[in-house]
Amino acid sequence: MVKSRPKVDEIARMAGVSKATVDRVLNNRPGVQEHTRAHVMAIAASLAETPGEVSNPGKIGLDFILPGGTNPFIADLALHLERQAAVRPDVDVIIHRLNGIEPEEIAEKLTSLR
Repeated sequence: MVKSRPKVDEIARMAGVSKATVDRVLNNRPGVQEHTRAHVMAIAASLAETPGEVSNPGKIGLDFILPGGTNPFIADLALHLERQAAVRPDVDVIIHRLNGIEPEEIAEKLTSLR
């Protein structure tokens, strides 16, 4: 089953921009910042997908570095991050758990993520 073509007002609402901005983006008109243009196009593409179709032109990857261990706050934070990522098809979340919070270990992990 193919979804109907997304409407300008639906794209605008989901993207958090005006209908005029969506119109400028969809018609490749000037006056829109590049990051806004990419965001609107990603929203339009996600709304136009058919079920089961894989298309993530604007997918954002987020890496979180959290201390390991049994701290309930950190465990709850990780759980909430994973839940939020599950409902956002435009976001790919990876949670890295470190054995400690030593600055050298954190710096090494950050360097490896580049």
